[in-house]
Amino acid sequence: MNIIFQLKNKLIKQGIQLNKPATWQQILAFEYKYQVKLSPILSAYFLEFNGIADGEMDDNYFTFVSLAEFQSVETILSYGDKDKFLYPNCFVISDYLVWCWGYAVQLDQIGSDGMVYQVEGATKIEISDSFTAFLQQYLIDSDELL
Repeated sequence: MNIIFQLKNKLIKQGIQLNKPATWQQILAFEYKYQVKLSPILSAYFLEFNGIADGEMDDNYFTFVSLAEFQSVETILSYGDKDKFLYPNCFVISDYLVWCWGYAVQLDQIGSDGMVYQVEGATKIEISDSFTAFLQQYLIDSDELL
């Protein structure tokens, strides 16, 4: 999972405080609770550094969440927001500029490297065909994420 180390190093170079890594037990508990399986890349992400510390964001105003904050779009959007149903089995992994919008990865029961969607408004926007591709875009500061 070289890309996870690249992500971690990019954040460390910016002086960002990272969370304590998650444990396998926490990952298994998450999978059991939501009846999904995390992809190897997502598991590596949580096991290596588990997101950015609360209140921190990178130089471009992105945050990355911990396993404890890794919630479904349905949970995060308000009760009356019909848009929340556009994102079945999608969990928010990152946000931009204190939630101008979020980025949600789609999970399944076999641990696929799921698609990433931008969560904003009534339009479902596919950002990348996998979490790996999303991280690659992030690492090169791609304008496609904005």
